[in-house]
Amino acid sequence: MTDIVDFFYDGRKLFSALLLSVFLLALFIEFQVEVIPYNLFITLFSKYFGEISPLVFLFFYYFFICYIFIIIVIGFYDLIVKRREKNE
Repeated sequence: MTDIVDFFYDGRKLFSALLLSVFLLALFIEFQVEVIPYNLFITLFSKYFGEISPLVFLFFYYFFICYIFIIIVIGFYDLIVKRREKNE
């Protein structure tokens, strides 16, 4: 169980996802362009997110998407590095 908790609450993943989501949010604010489209997501879950600010929703949405992306990237990186360490 602790391996799963360590996997999802890794500081590298949380910090990287936070930085990437802030960067995407800054791009959205500056250029008014949806970096990651969220129209379908907000349509499906609008009754749950109707009372919060769209900017707050956008930040959490970008953070969620970035966190999934970072999990995949860092997971593959860790697999490659660990495999190289075993071969050496």
